[in-house]
Amino acid sequence: MPAARAHDQDASAGGRRRKRHLKISAGQAWNLHEAWRFAVWIGRAPTLFVTINWRFAPSSTYPDSIARMSRVRDCMKSFLHRHTGQGPVWMEVREDPKSRGDHVHLALYVPAWLEPAFRKALKGWVSMDAQGMEGRAIKTKPIYDWVGLQRYFLKGATREVRQLFSVPPRHSPFQGVIHGPRVRVSHSIGPTARKAAGFATAANRGLAAIA
Repeated sequence: MPAARAHDQDASAGGRRRKRHLKISAGQAWNLHEAWRFAVWIGRAPTLFVTINWRFAPSSTYPDSIARMSRVRDCMKSFLHRHTGQGPVWMEVREDPKSRGDHVHLALYVPAWLEPAFRKALKGWVSMDAQGMEGRAIKTKPIYDWVGLQRYFLKGATREVRQLFSVPPRHSPFQGVIHGPRVRVSHSIGPTARKAAGFATAANRGLAAIA
């Protein structure tokens, strides 16, 4: 029986047609991996792990979490550029398991001196369209172990990708169906930026075999 595809047919969500993603694909996983390596290479490895759970900050004005995240992301990018003078560095994975609901994980580069102001601003961005916001809508913590965090980010990947990145069984592979992008990285560490900088992409025969 053929392996399940990482995404299915186009589906309608929020009034727009978006691809229906069942799993993180091999290509998406490798892009995330290489984006982190490049961020380290340019001296701006993500320092802050953020989770936003829309279930605890519901909105009737913007019920579409993709639209809400886009607004939050725009605020975030403007804030970081204004305070650091550089393009923001971030990685994003969306999940929607039945047990936790629609949420997004982010890994961002935020200088230590800017973290208090960023955390405060983030609460405002998430709550600006919400009818109310519980404290557990936002969780933030410093990043100390990227290998462990990468495995956590990739828990919703295909079985082959989970095996390749040694995702532990305690991280459930069932992370819901996502309409629209499941994985994103900022332009500052994306494929175009990496190529323009002459960054050497690591070869991985195992990933190439399952892509």
